[in-house]
Amino acid sequence: MTTVQPRPPATVPTAPNAPTRLIVAMALAQLGAYLTILTPVVVTMSIRVAQIAPDDKAAALGTVLSVGAVLALIGNPFFGAMSDRTTSRFGRRRPWLLGGMLAGFAGLLVVALGGSVPVLTAGWALAQLGVNATLSTLTALLPDQIPAASGAGSAASSA
Repeated sequence: MTTVQPRPPATVPTAPNAPTRLIVAMALAQLGAYLTILTPVVVTMSIRVAQIAPDDKAAALGTVLSVGAVLALIGNPFFGAMSDRTTSRFGRRRPWLLGGMLAGFAGLLVVALGGSVPVLTAGWALAQLGVNATLSTLTALLPDQIPAASGAGSAASSA
């Protein structure tokens, strides 16, 4: 008769925890980017459109926001894929992160100073593309900085 020897308990390799400082910094960066793009929509865009086109506020606001929404829908996955494929001396993500922030700032400056609906639309489109480049890069940056087995960092910054 053969005796069956019990197997030793399986050990699951543990990944090191994500640094708290990194998670907090990434969450604050995403919060800042979202505040940058949501504040004009919620607070100032309708006021700005009413100043520029008081007779046709609803149609002008719809045009401005629609163009921005479509570009955000297209821009986010596009910039994420581009940052995945970028090879530069500054790294994969950094050029898209900094370029997105600069483009978003420039777009918001155009929104603040523009004097017509087409200029406002172009400024909002640039702001949407820039901030979405920043957001998609921040989202892609997190797995680069945190070990693969640790999903807590991604969940914390996405919440």
